[in-house]
Amino acid sequence: MVAQHLGAMPQTNPLVKSAVFDGNTITIQTNAKGKNCMEALKEAVNACVSVCRANSMVNCCEFCGSHDDLGIYSLAGRCTSICSTCFGKAQTDLSIAQQEIKETKSNVAAGIVGALLGSLIGVVLWVIVYQLGYIAGIVGFVMAICCMKGYEKFGGKLNLPGMIISLVIAVGMLYFAENISLALEIYNQFKAEFDITFFDAFQSIPQFMEESQISRAVFTDLAAGYLLMLVASTSSIVTTYQNANLKHEMKKIG
Repeated sequence: MVAQHLGAMPQTNPLVKSAVFDGNTITIQTNAKGKNCMEALKEAVNACVSVCRANSMVNCCEFCGSHDDLGIYSLAGRCTSICSTCFGKAQTDLSIAQQEIKETKSNVAAGIVGALLGSLIGVVLWVIVYQLGYIAGIVGFVMAICCMKGYEKFGGKLNLPGMIISLVIAVGMLYFAENISLALEIYNQFKAEFDITFFDAFQSIPQFMEESQISRAVFTDLAAGYLLMLVASTSSIVTTYQNANLKHEMKKIG
């Protein structure tokens, strides 16, 4: 009965993305953000509570199963019903983990190597998408995230300097990827007629860039790439940085 009601909830409430009952816990995902998200959750939770009560089910702490001193808490962006004791323990555990990250030293040299290796994923994707004839701007988002993940993996942690370094590398490697793509275009166009290699084509880029039509197309690609990289990456970059440093908000919301 409960599972059936939850399964139908996305059809009756457009703000609910999914609602699942695993036998012990109900998990609700919404399509909304901000105030709309809280309103959607409130409506969905109230509906779930009514169904659960009708089926003789009772609320309890997600972590320890206690029925006492329960509340609705925000834990790292996730709303959950837990007791005050478990919430206090979660706060303590988060503080300890944050302190451990803070005390971890970042290896900048290794981080740069990791960011460069991560950026190669973006370079390959940019070239492939470019060859397919599409604007590869969204790949800039992937490149930025891969750079930061690579820095964190090799450097030990992603601090603010590490994030800045990663983004600078992402910007530079996007320019490099555009040049690789242009060199491939030149090579494919002239290899049969002039028997050139890819490296010959790459070295000839400055001469081709003197042509206004080609330079305009390149700068348009780069502008679109950087713009979409900025638009698509901003929230994800902030989220990646926050997750890497466990900068999560914990508070009671109900």
